[in-house]
Amino acid sequence: MEEKVKTTNPNEDLRAVVAALEPNDTLVLAPGIYELTKHLTVDKDVVIKSETGNPQDVVVVRYGATTLLVSGGSPRFENLTFVSPSGDGSSLTDADDDVSYQSAVAVRGGSPTFVGCCATSADQSGFSVRGKGVTARLTRCVARETHDGGVFFDEGGSGIVEECLFADNGLGCVDCEQTEEGTWVEIRNSRLLRSGYAGISVHNGGRMKISDSEITGLNGYAGSVRDGVLEARSIRFRAHAPIGERDSEFSNFGLEVGNSDILIEDSSFSDFNVALFVGSDAEMAVKLTKVSFNDCPKTILCANDNANFVVRDCAPNLVPELIGRDDEEEVENGEVNNEEGESKDEDIDLDDAINDFAADLGIPLSDDEDDEEEDDYYKAPDDFSDEEWEAADKRKDEIYEKWFGPSAPIVSHSVIPYDMGGLFDAYYYPDSKYGGTFIVSKELVNPSFSGPKNRTFDAFELAMATRRPLPERYRKGESVEDDELDPEFEEIVRRNILAMTMIGRYVQYQRTIDRYETLEFPQDYDDPNLAGRCFMFDAIGTPKKSARVSLTNAVDGLFRDSETPPEKETSASVDEEDAAGFGIILIIEVFRDEMNLAREEGVFNFIPHMKEKKHWPFSDLDRPHMDGHTSR
Repeated sequence: MEEKVKTTNPNEDLRAVVAALEPNDTLVLAPGIYELTKHLTVDKDVVIKSETGNPQDVVVVRYGATTLLVSGGSPRFENLTFVSPSGDGSSLTDADDDVSYQSAVAVRGGSPTFVGCCATSADQSGFSVRGKGVTARLTRCVARETHDGGVFFDEGGSGIVEECLFADNGLGCVDCEQTEEGTWVEIRNSRLLRSGYAGISVHNGGRMKISDSEITGLNGYAGSVRDGVLEARSIRFRAHAPIGERDSEFSNFGLEVGNSDILIEDSSFSDFNVALFVGSDAEMAVKLTKVSFNDCPKTILCANDNANFVVRDCAPNLVPELIGRDDEEEVENGEVNNEEGESKDEDIDLDDAINDFAADLGIPLSDDEDDEEEDDYYKAPDDFSDEEWEAADKRKDEIYEKWFGPSAPIVSHSVIPYDMGGLFDAYYYPDSKYGGTFIVSKELVNPSFSGPKNRTFDAFELAMATRRPLPERYRKGESVEDDELDPEFEEIVRRNILAMTMIGRYVQYQRTIDRYETLEFPQDYDDPNLAGRCFMFDAIGTPKKSARVSLTNAVDGLFRDSETPPEKETSASVDEEDAAGFGIILIIEVFRDEMNLAREEGVFNFIPHMKEKKHWPFSDLDRPHMDGHTSR
């Protein structure tokens, strides 16, 4: 097919021009700002590039939402800038959700190539690659000062990142999850600097290879690997400043690993409190070859006596230190030997060793009641007065009523309080605009409203919904004897509250859940009432408001000197009237085949399909299974 070269300028309708392209066409964009009211969709083998070859000259803008959607084909984008400045903070329930609200550039199909492109977003991530078989190649690209991540690969997406710069990203530079077997996310010759969470994050089945790159941690981890595979070669892991020069109260970790296999070769760790922290009780392989540790008070802290260590040719006199052992040792194939090669048998209390380590560095890793300093997120319930709890409950009541209508005058209290290891209390909302009955928690967010957090909310509670109406006597708040209870409704409540509580505890232990994610309990789970159950998450409420970012500030942030950190900014204040920043993560129980389908096609596509079938927001499974559908 003959190649045609076309040109356009900011005065023309870019979406219409792109829609008219034929396969193998090249579109040249003249310098200027191209403002969009809806995302630009590309699904053909075309080339779209800047006329000057300078990404600063061509800026494609959509406020508060995805700017570019690649849904198919193998398009190529050269020297373009995609910007999503602050939007209007629309409610999640009213927003235009035709694209997953996750990135300025969203790859949901095909195998695009980006060369010399830049992306930033005030409310989202820079790039995202999502979907089974979806791939992308990023060469000499930049993602700077994003609210969330630099680039996400998940739900089967994979690709190559080479000669790229990701810096000052809110939740991570490169995130890799749910990689298909036999594929990898590969990072080469790149710089990942000062992420708010981790430079690299490999979770939930992610598979990453990274080589010849630099990762600079900020206040959390330079890298985090949980339930994944990481191969790292010729990597410089370093903290953003030497320990004595930091102005942060955080303690930096180089690499945190749990239930994963990692291989690190020809690499170095510098200026971390702990270079490598190995957690989890699962068997895992940790292989280090020619790794040096520079100015790290602790090299390796291992809380896993099942870890299979192989450590060879590391820096002289800086061999790994296992918890409870301070002398120089060599670790190979899970065995610890001294310099004479004699086996050393020593009983180690892992909890005591970790707590001793925490005391040395001032890190609140233990749950001891004697801990004097904890931030609001981890304050125990007793650290707040009854008056503070009452005021917080009243505030939640006001917010819930806006979303779900009036509450029922009855509460199902747990025999054992949640903070003492029991279940959530059940608060009922029987008259929401969505129908059915909502069961909502109030005990996850403490009176400071400081967490738990995710990309969508600064603090969130949990809810589930049933189609069943609230029994009339419950509506009236009348006392009900045991023999007068509605057994069917009570079983629904018990089933849902159990799931909400276990998911709440999952969140409480420093993990998180977010909109459009999934969770499943394995078939052999200890509690048979949860074994095999599958869930996906949606959100109700108003997304948190980041500091307002204008187009000018966003572009300036992209192209300033990469060595200069952004100026510190205070968080945007929460609008109390709109309750921005606080919301509900809605838990929806689904069939296993539905969850598998949602993971293949994207939960963000599956949720609208549930709404069409009138299954959303309910967790009742006495309905037909949903079959496949065409992704948007």
